[in-house]
Amino acid sequence: MKILTCVYRTYYDDPVAINPNFYNFVTIPRAMGHSVTFFDHTVLSRVAQEIADDLLCSAVKGGNYDLVLIETGSTEFSRSALQEAKKYTVLLGFNSDDDFRWLDYSSTYADCYTYMITSYYHIYDYARTNGFNVIHSPWACSGMFDGKGTTKDIDFSFAGGVHGHRLKRLLTLSDSIPIKVFGKGSASTMSGYSSLLPIFLNKFRGGHGTRTSLRNWLLTKLKMSPDSISYKEANSIWSRSKISYTPLSLEKKHLTLKYDMAQKLGMDSTSDCFNPWICPYQVKGRVFDLGLSGTVMICDNNPMITRYYDPSTEYLTFESNEELLEKVKYYLSHENERFIIASNYHKRTEAQHLWKHRWNHIIKTVMG
Repeated sequence: MKILTCVYRTYYDDPVAINPNFYNFVTIPRAMGHSVTFFDHTVLSRVAQEIADDLLCSAVKGGNYDLVLIETGSTEFSRSALQEAKKYTVLLGFNSDDDFRWLDYSSTYADCYTYMITSYYHIYDYARTNGFNVIHSPWACSGMFDGKGTTKDIDFSFAGGVHGHRLKRLLTLSDSIPIKVFGKGSASTMSGYSSLLPIFLNKFRGGHGTRTSLRNWLLTKLKMSPDSISYKEANSIWSRSKISYTPLSLEKKHLTLKYDMAQKLGMDSTSDCFNPWICPYQVKGRVFDLGLSGTVMICDNNPMITRYYDPSTEYLTFESNEELLEKVKYYLSHENERFIIASNYHKRTEAQHLWKHRWNHIIKTVMG
C-alpha cells in the first residue's frame, strides 16, 4: 500500500526525543512492506496553517495514496483542507486521550475524516452507536526491541517523562524502596541547588522560574539525570529491569474533563474503576511497549487492561503503596515466578499486541 503519514517527529518539542508514533506510523508499516511518506504537520502549522494545508492537499491530489493517517493534536490542518483531502483518499485521524477529549475535540472533526481511530473501546462503542465512522485500535508494542534474553541487572525501575503527579508518586515510592528513574523531568537543565533557600530567595526578589527550579530540586532527590532518553534507550532500560513501575493514573485536570464529558453525554458518572467513562486510569502505550522486554510490569489496578492482558499471570497490579512494595519485594526474591509472568507477557504481546497487528486490522477495515 502507498501511505502518507502526518506525524509529530519529536516528542513534546524535545529535539532529542523521537515521538514513538513516528516508529509506529512510519517505521513499522515500512517494515511490513508498505510505501510510507511522512511529514511533520505540527512544524509546518507553526509557521502558517496554510502551508500545512497546501502540502496536504497537493500531496493527496497527485500522490495516489491508498490512505493518509494523521496523528491528531489540535488545529494543525483546517477543516476545509481535511475535507478536500478526503475527496482523494481514505483519510484517517488517529486520536489519543479520547477518554477525556472525544466530545470537545475528536467528535468535532469526525466529519472531516473517512474514519476516526480511537484507542478506547467505550468511546468506539459510543461513537459507532451514534453514527460516527470509527475504528478501534488500542496502543501496541512496536516489536522492534526484544529483551527476553537480556540480562536483568536492574531490580526495579521507571523509564519515561517525570511530569505532573508522576514526580510526587516517584518521590513517595523512593522513600520506601530503591527505584532507578530514567528520563527527563523538565525542559530546562538541573540547577544543582543544594537547598531550597536559593529558590525561595530568587522568588522573593521577583525572579522567575520558581516552579521549574523547585521541580528540578525535587528531581535531584531521585538522583535523576536531566537528559532525555530515546525510545531505544527506554526499551533498553525495560529490557534490563526485573520489574518496571508503570503509573497510569490521570492528572486531576484530565479526570475532571473525563467526568464532565460523561455527564454531558448522559453516561453513568458513578465513581467506579470499572466504569470506563470515569475510571481514573488510562491504558497508555507503555502497557504494550514493555511487552517484549522480558520485564514484569507492575501498574495501577486498571480494569481496562484486562481486555488485553490477564492480571497476576501476565502482569502485576497494586492498589496502594503498601501492596506495591510487598509485591516488588516478593517477586524480586522469587525469580522463577517472576520469569513465568514475564514470559506470559511476552507471548501474549508477540501474538496479539504488536503494531503490525493493529495496521493489519486498520487496513482490513478501510479496504474491506
